[in-house]
Amino acid sequence: MNRAEIGRLIHVLQAEYPHHQVADVETLILAWTMGLGDLPYHVVAEAAVSWIRSGERFFPSSGQLRQLVIDWTGALPSGSDAWTMVMDRMRSTYPGHPAPSWDVPDPVRQAVKAMGGMDVIRHSEAPGIDRSQYLKIYETYRARAARDADVAALVEERRTAIDMGVPVLSAIGFGDDR
Repeated sequence: MNRAEIGRLIHVLQAEYPHHQVADVETLILAWTMGLGDLPYHVVAEAAVSWIRSGERFFPSSGQLRQLVIDWTGALPSGSDAWTMVMDRMRSTYPGHPAPSWDVPDPVRQAVKAMGGMDVIRHSEAPGIDRSQYLKIYETYRARAARDADVAALVEERRTAIDMGVPVLSAIGFGDDR
């Protein structure tokens, strides 16, 4: 995505959020170029549309839009989805038996390890507390993975999983820049 496209997105968002005053638009464009420049324009434009439709009251940061795109790829599950993966794994394996490979994102596995492993979770006397602790730990690993992710590659790899919203974008004047 180039500076002109970023400028267009900022202009639209400023129209939607008139209370957000930017003293130096060029600096904001530069910051957004640093945060979003590696992503396709149509994907970030769809994230902006989603942000507007969500009813958010404040102008988004480039990081918030980037996080929306990451969420759309499905590469990093939500906390509740990650916990469901852990519970499914726990139910499908037996203590003392070798477990088959577990194909989950690294943050899910890292959070289980930080909790002391699957056996600790399995033998817990306070599963509600463990779930709460797991979610906190997982969010730390998820945030780190999101920060370090090659989002442009994720978008390309998972194109079919992302709603590109071409009809929506065309209807509001963004056009199909693919």
